[in-house]
Amino acid sequence: MLYQFLRNNLSIVIIIICGLLAIAGYKVLSNALLSKKSEFISLDTTSAKVKTTNHRNGTLEIPKTFSHRNSIGNLPIPEISEEKRKRISALYDGNSWDRDPSWAKDGPPQEEIDILVEGLDNLSAAKYLKALGGYNGYAREYAEKALAENPDDFETLFIWTRLRDRNEDDKREAGYRRLLEMDPNFVPALVGLGSKLKKDSPEEAIELLQMANRLDPSEGLYELAWAYQRIGEYDKAVPMLKKAYERYNHRWMLSEIKSIEAGTPQIPLIQRESQEDRQNEADNKVDETLLTKPTR
Repeated sequence: MLYQFLRNNLSIVIIIICGLLAIAGYKVLSNALLSKKSEFISLDTTSAKVKTTNHRNGTLEIPKTFSHRNSIGNLPIPEISEEKRKRISALYDGNSWDRDPSWAKDGPPQEEIDILVEGLDNLSAAKYLKALGGYNGYAREYAEKALAENPDDFETLFIWTRLRDRNEDDKREAGYRRLLEMDPNFVPALVGLGSKLKKDSPEEAIELLQMANRLDPSEGLYELAWAYQRIGEYDKAVPMLKKAYERYNHRWMLSEIKSIEAGTPQIPLIQRESQEDRQNEADNKVDETLLTKPTR
């Protein structure tokens, strides 16, 4: 009887078996994904404890083991716990937008920062504030403290370097050079230093950016094109600009390409003094001295 039923309803049996196999496969895949998620941790903004988290819930996530070959400069925006939001709001009489007018110029008060980084070490505090945005001044302070505590830590040095202000070019350059001493193939440092040098030392910048681009063909595209333009190598600059445009889709990159093709490049050539120019300048100074020398 069972045999007769199976033979008459073979298609139904096949459908049932396929369904069971699909359910089993889904469970295996789900377990694999859960195992993968457990490799990530998040900073708990309520305490200093480390917890497992879902990557989609908006909390700050960092790998358990830092691999400095990956850029850590761009972190996901972390979540601020409700408890901390209430404490911060209380600083402004319950209205977090009712802040002192000096906030826009001087930044948030230290009390707000203390609440945000409560329970975090200096490096975690620097990364957390950088990820939040708008707190870079305080993030720099925590990065300074973290580097003082551990001056040879690669991750700390990278965060410290990335947080340098615009008027700290020398410090940023020194940071990138030190990072490359520790790892000559660290792409973010190659691009960072190349970008820093492309105006005044375009040849060195090109070497660094070419290496970065070899290691990661998606990196250093526009910076390399800019450096090529700086020394007048437009035949190399245009292909890099086109690649950069394909990746970033910035219209002003097309404008630079059109300017080069029209013979009116936007990036000025670097001005160099030849040995002859320097000698002529020295001779002129000698002549001026002789002309102004008092006669007896």
